[in-house]
Amino acid sequence: MIVFRRALAILLIPLLVVAVFGALLVDRLNATIFQSDFYIDQLRDADAYNAFHDDVLPAALNELLQRQEEDFPENLRDLNLPTDSVSQQVMLDVIREAIPPEYLQELTEHVLGEFLPYLLDETDEFELNITLAENVNRIAQPGVRGSPSQLEHAYRELDLGRLMIEGLTSAAVGVEAGSGDRGAVLEEQFADPDVVVAWFDDELFISLEQVRPWLVGESEHFQIEIGFARISELAVALARPLRRSEAELLSDGFRLSDADVRAELAEAESAALNDVDRVVAIFRPTGWSYDERDLEDDLQAAVADSDAPGIGSDANGDALDVDVVRTAARVARGVLRLASIGLAVVLALLIALLGARSWRGIAMWGVAAVIIAAGFTFSITGPFGYAPRLSPKIHETLLDSTEHWSGARAELREPLVERAEAISSTFAAGIAWRSGIVLGASLVLFGVLAVWPLVTRRTVGSGDTVAPGGPAAPS
Repeated sequence: MIVFRRALAILLIPLLVVAVFGALLVDRLNATIFQSDFYIDQLRDADAYNAFHDDVLPAALNELLQRQEEDFPENLRDLNLPTDSVSQQVMLDVIREAIPPEYLQELTEHVLGEFLPYLLDETDEFELNITLAENVNRIAQPGVRGSPSQLEHAYRELDLGRLMIEGLTSAAVGVEAGSGDRGAVLEEQFADPDVVVAWFDDELFISLEQVRPWLVGESEHFQIEIGFARISELAVALARPLRRSEAELLSDGFRLSDADVRAELAEAESAALNDVDRVVAIFRPTGWSYDERDLEDDLQAAVADSDAPGIGSDANGDALDVDVVRTAARVARGVLRLASIGLAVVLALLIALLGARSWRGIAMWGVAAVIIAAGFTFSITGPFGYAPRLSPKIHETLLDSTEHWSGARAELREPLVERAEAISSTFAAGIAWRSGIVLGASLVLFGVLAVWPLVTRRTVGSGDTVAPGGPAAPS
């Protein structure tokens, strides 16, 4: 009978190995992907914010400039922005100044620190606050004594006004993009192109300086009024980008106020732009705030506007209660963790009870089974956790899976693969460390159980020794 029981106990050991590995895996998941600090540390270790500036931004800008006719809004596709490397570097300097790595890091860590704990039901509320007021002022606000802003300085250095007027005028008279005749268009259409370009540049930055204070909350209103009486021939080129007819520009000029901006946003096709106050708030010093109540409202609106039933809703088509989902997720995590640990404990006890009859034998069978399970887990995860990198084959597989990426995404291939390898190694090292602790403690306990009879036998023997001269007389 005991042979059959021990055979059954041995057959259960592989299940215990799986259960112990699962329990350690769940424990590691709870310590990593369900913690905002894990993502914050990974982004810092990867130097992600500087990498974004140094690698991703240049590739993204180049891709955008090369695809102006496809990616720009329809009324701006003829701007003819320069694509040469020198011009791109000047543009990059402005963009990098507007969005420095420190700002990206602060914003990302703020979002992770607020939203993820709420999503995992560790906090009852969250509040995101994002502002671009300082970013806008940093590049668009004129310097001391009226010196040009960094944006204007870069604009004039690249002579963007001339390039844009050239592109818009060429499109207006029917010269196709890429044609060699575009460079001669200004000379043909304007008697004095330099005067036209200078007027365009001055009006552009006068208008910008009227909008900027309103945008960042320094003034309550703005009103732009541009007449075309002096440069009537330019009305043809600017009619499309300004979304006015040539006749309107010549008779009434171009007018734009904060009320016009609000009206256009309210009528935009994108629901994200319809909430005008929310869009404008992001540029104000107080910033754009978003909390759990806004999330609930957005979910309700998404379900109401969704054409796909069941997306974000329950069986009745009603929006899912965020608190219910969060609570369910927290409970599921807790149940999964307890279940994984409980299964390992139950299997270890079952193996122990099947393997022996005496209490010491039962304990040794149970501990030995745990040693096997922990040792197997350590032997599997240890090489991955403490190796400098994953195998070359896995490395190449990860690269091959992203081979189709292009443009800005292509710049992320190597960093993402390296970070995936680092995360995998760190993750495996965490499991190996915990399994090593379990293995070490189990080995110590097994050693104590093994030598316990010798210790007790020696203690009993020393206690039965009779002193010379016979037993002591009773008192």
